[in-house]
Amino acid sequence: MQSIENDLQIAKGSANLNDAINYKAVLTNDVDYPMDESMPDSLKTVRMNISYTTDDEQKIIDYMDHLIDANYIYYIATMQMSFLMDGNVQVEMIV
Repeated sequence: MQSIENDLQIAKGSANLNDAINYKAVLTNDVDYPMDESMPDSLKTVRMNISYTTDDEQKIIDYMDHLIDANYIYYIATMQMSFLMDGNVQVEMIV
């Protein structure tokens, strides 16, 4: 779990999201594998619910790119962006 949290912090810093409003990442251990293929019991799956608000939608893409290039295989199951009246973008992701 610590290594995954490190990946999230690196992605956050690399995407210049250190100033993101209400950044929150909740990790849930040992969830069901999201793909159809069967996997060995030794493989552990973690769900991450990530949410934050940013002033630049490019930072969202940069964040996802850094996760994809990280140490583990990250599967972005869902992502929702809401454009707010103040010009910011609210993001909610399940990875």
